[in-house]
Amino acid sequence: MTPDRPFSLSRAVNTGAKICQNSGFRGLYRGNLAMLLRVVPYSGTAYYAFDVYEAALLRVFGKEQGGLGIGLRRAFGIEPGSSMDPVKLTGVTARFLAGAAAGATATFATYPLDLLRARMAAHWDMQPRYATYGSAFRVILEREGFQAMWNGLSPTLLGIIPYAGLSFATFETLKSA
Repeated sequence: MTPDRPFSLSRAVNTGAKICQNSGFRGLYRGNLAMLLRVVPYSGTAYYAFDVYEAALLRVFGKEQGGLGIGLRRAFGIEPGSSMDPVKLTGVTARFLAGAAAGATATFATYPLDLLRARMAAHWDMQPRYATYGSAFRVILEREGFQAMWNGLSPTLLGIIPYAGLSFATFETLKSA
């Protein structure tokens, strides 16, 4: 699908001018506070979850001698290291899977803030759609229900899962090298 109006610098400047005309200079930054409020819990959740997921994956599917991985394999009648033992993760694969899961976890946990940011930033008429972040949260809950706070989560997860997986796998692999 092609956009109705292809990007051009002059159109971007005109859109910025219209936002300033309708909402003032501050209108250019509408939704920015919600993004800033989302970054800290998102990053904290993602980095913490990555370590937890990576350790769990390596414990279950890694090459460790003992622990949960050996017990799970034996429970299924598979002796570790035998030709029947098909699942062994390398460090890079574990990092990718842990990063993907960490990104999904952090996205799910902070998605309502992302929704507020998007809704506030996308509305640039003379009067803001929501006066404050609190009122935006309240109005969405009252008019659309609790589940509306996660509307659009699926396509966001489709983008974040490979991105976070590649990002963590690349960073952690380069860091270990």
